[in-house]
Amino acid sequence: MDMLLSPVENNRQYEEPKFWLNFLHTNIETLANATNLPISSLRGKDRIRSPKVQNRLRDVHAILISVSPWFQSMDAAWLWFRSAPLPGFNNMSPSEVLSIYDDDGVALIQKHIRRKKFGGFA
Repeated sequence: MDMLLSPVENNRQYEEPKFWLNFLHTNIETLANATNLPISSLRGKDRIRSPKVQNRLRDVHAILISVSPWFQSMDAAWLWFRSAPLPGFNNMSPSEVLSIYDDDGVALIQKHIRRKKFGGFA
């Protein structure tokens, strides 16, 4: 999953949108929509490395890593994130939950994943 990260620079690695686009076979509009980030924030080194953008991409990256064992590929995990209806959220997809609830949506999705991992109905 490190395919989404930049090479180490100044002892840090950054979530790199262009790697997401290539690795997940998507486009910038879909990435922006799914992560609830403006398209402009996913372009330009200074904007990409802003704390808000990096935190959001890290959160989504962590969600994808959490659900990846459920799927055959990261593409399938990405598809789940973008479009799978979650019954506990009025059949909204994880990206829709994120869009509506923003940072609280990340916590709600993570809670849903934990419940499902431990055999609960989420």
